[in-house]
Amino acid sequence: MIVGYGPLTATGTVTALIDDVDPHIHISYTCMVSAGSYYCLDRGCTCKATTGIRFDPRATETAAHATVVGEVAWPSRSDLLALTEPDLDAQARVRAAFHDARRIERPELVELDKLLERATLDQRLTDLETARLALLLRRRPVREAARLRTSDHMWQRNLWLDLTRRIPEPYVAAPAALASWCCWMRGESTLALAAARRTAAVDPQNPITTVVVAAVLSKLRPTDLIPG
Repeated sequence: MIVGYGPLTATGTVTALIDDVDPHIHISYTCMVSAGSYYCLDRGCTCKATTGIRFDPRATETAAHATVVGEVAWPSRSDLLALTEPDLDAQARVRAAFHDARRIERPELVELDKLLERATLDQRLTDLETARLALLLRRRPVREAARLRTSDHMWQRNLWLDLTRRIPEPYVAAPAALASWCCWMRGESTLALAAARRTAAVDPQNPITTVVVAAVLSKLRPTDLIPG
C-alpha cells in the first residue's frame, strides 16, 4: 500500500513513485490524504474516493489504540528528541533538593520499590523524590535492580525520560541509560539513541547503553537478546 500525505498538487509525485515501484512490488492500494479527505489513486478506479472522502483521523480504531499505548505523532524530529534534553529550571530545583535527599536513610531497594510504585500510578516524582532516586541510582545494586524492573511499559518510559530531563549532571547517567533501555524495549530506536547520548556525555562506558547502541545499530530486537 502506498499513501501520500500533503496538498493535492503533490499527487503527481505520488503517482510517479507508484510507477517506479509497481514493476517490482505488487501494490494493493494507493491513495492521497489531503486536508481531511482521502483520494483513491488506483488507475481506472471509479470508487467514491476518486473525488475524495472526508474522514476524522482522530476517530479511528488505530488512533484510539495508539493513544492508549502512548504512540503519538510528533510535529518534528527535534520535538521528539527534546524528550531527552535537559530542563535547566527543573535541574536547578532538583539540585537544590540534594541537601535534604542526602539526609534520608531508608533501605535502598525498599525505597526504590516505593518510588517506582508511585510512578506506576502516573504520579510525577517530586523534586525531593527525584533527587533521592538520583542518589540511589549511584549505587550499583540499585541500578541493576532498576534495570531488571524496567521493560516496555509506558509509565516507565514517562518516568525515565522525565528524570533524564530533570536530573542534573553528573547524576543523569543512570536514569538516561534506563530511559534508553526502556525506549529500545518499546521499539523507539530514535529516542533510545538520544537518551544513550545523554548517558555517554557523563559515562561513555555505561554497560546498558553500550548494549542498546549495539543492538540498535545491528537491528536487533529485544526478543533477540531477551527471550520471553
